[in-house]
Amino acid sequence: NNVLVPNTGSWDPTTQHLFYIPALPKGDYTLRLSVTEVSDKYAGNWGKLTFGSADSYDKAPGKLTLEKGVYANGPRLESGGNVGYISNGGSAAYSFICTEAGAYSLGIDLTRYNGGTMAVAVADGATGTVEASAEFVIGDNVQGDYAPQTIVLSGQISEGMKTLTLNFTNDNGGYIANYKTLQLTRIASEVAEITGVTVGGESASAGDVTDWLYNLPVDY
Repeated sequence: NNVLVPNTGSWDPTTQHLFYIPALPKGDYTLRLSVTEVSDKYAGNWGKLTFGSADSYDKAPGKLTLEKGVYANGPRLESGGNVGYISNGGSAAYSFICTEAGAYSLGIDLTRYNGGTMAVAVADGATGTVEASAEFVIGDNVQGDYAPQTIVLSGQISEGMKTLTLNFTNDNGGYIANYKTLQLTRIASEVAEITGVTVGGESASAGDVTDWLYNLPVDY
């Protein structure tokens, strides 16, 4: 694996890099760490190096455990098993192991309050590179208590250690939403991203499960 290590300037802050080894039979091994490129005289300092079992990590495809999340700037796990107290600037992060590379969707059950925007990103645990992402508007499209939502992520997730991050924003203040039941579902090997569609004489509206919906007459 190749890792881009940012210049943190000191021991604090530090950056952590996680690598997933799918199978490691018993035996003797040699671990080699080498620097291939530096921007200054020194490449930096290396801290703790550990090996650990991956059994405790959630796997994708599959559900993510809310109790294992890392919450910042407001969001927290409530006694009802949901994540609440989500306001502007709040975030949540979940580490997991992707066992099947491909295109994914995120399933989430949402209850809307004042609404806002949820930015979804899946980044590689070793390099920090964002592999899949989406921006979901929590508005009138979310109706009812913990209404199931399916968000198709743009990009492909490779096998290995990953981090799913949810970042919440809104302009009108107050609490944005509550959520529970996070699930990553593999939908295909690859997906095509369409950035613009024009149909002469017709206009698009938002579909129930699509970005664009065209209702064309039968004689179009």
